[in-house]
Amino acid sequence: MTGAEGDRHRRGPVSRSPKNPRGFTLVEALLAITFAGVLAAAVLSLLLGQRRFYERSAETIYSRQSVRASLDLIAAEVRQASAADILAAAQDSLVFRFDVTRAVVCDSTGPDEVVLLVFDTVRASNVPAGFRGTAVSSPYDSTFAYADGWLPKPVEKGAGPRLVCSAAGAPTDLPLSRYRRVAGWRAGFGRLPLRGNLVRSYGRLSLRVDPSSFAQGLAIRRNSQELAAPFAIGSGFRYVLEDGSELGSVGAPDLARVRAVRVRLRVVDPHGAPGTQAPVEHLIFLRN
Repeated sequence: MTGAEGDRHRRGPVSRSPKNPRGFTLVEALLAITFAGVLAAAVLSLLLGQRRFYERSAETIYSRQSVRASLDLIAAEVRQASAADILAAAQDSLVFRFDVTRAVVCDSTGPDEVVLLVFDTVRASNVPAGFRGTAVSSPYDSTFAYADGWLPKPVEKGAGPRLVCSAAGAPTDLPLSRYRRVAGWRAGFGRLPLRGNLVRSYGRLSLRVDPSSFAQGLAIRRNSQELAAPFAIGSGFRYVLEDGSELGSVGAPDLARVRAVRVRLRVVDPHGAPGTQAPVEHLIFLRN
């Protein structure tokens, strides 16, 4: 081993300096941090914007579905009423008799007693107890006699009334509560109904368009229940008469001429530009 090689062996391996001995300067680090912050803010803003878009879209869809469901409910209930059932018809409200139960007369069992077979009942009618009444018609005539504010007195329900109804040819496989014996009939109509007559027990149903309790604008109310909102001024009802004419309100003498109810709503978009409205219209024909 030569002297030079021995010296290198004693000193150990030779360290080599990097080609670029400089690190990042403070200015470069600040620029990198600033660029990363701007990029993160842009990504966050994009994500928040997409979230707001999807939330608004979901709210809009829910609002439209709520309005459509409310209109379907209103149409189903108004369609059950006849012109004779309408009590008031104005631009901002519609009031009519709404059936709570429907029954058929099986027979008379006493001087003032009648046995009924109840074939239809509305359990969640939300109809106030302050206005109730009874209507009767023959099975072949759609004209009803009304006794507003009067209901027959229940006497019995169950097996006894069912025997009377089954003897008259009525089905016997319904719940016992559907077969009822009632009394006091002459107080309401002066005479007993005949076998096969149709009997309706009803309340008062009011549909109104007035200020909402939960949103800025108008709402549709079914009695005390708020169905949908918000709507703009001008939303309400119109009425088609038997001659095809259409009125914003109908006086008491002409209520029997109403053949259809037109519901007009101007739905307000809370996320749209000021004054953004979507018109919704539904024509409902009354029962003949």
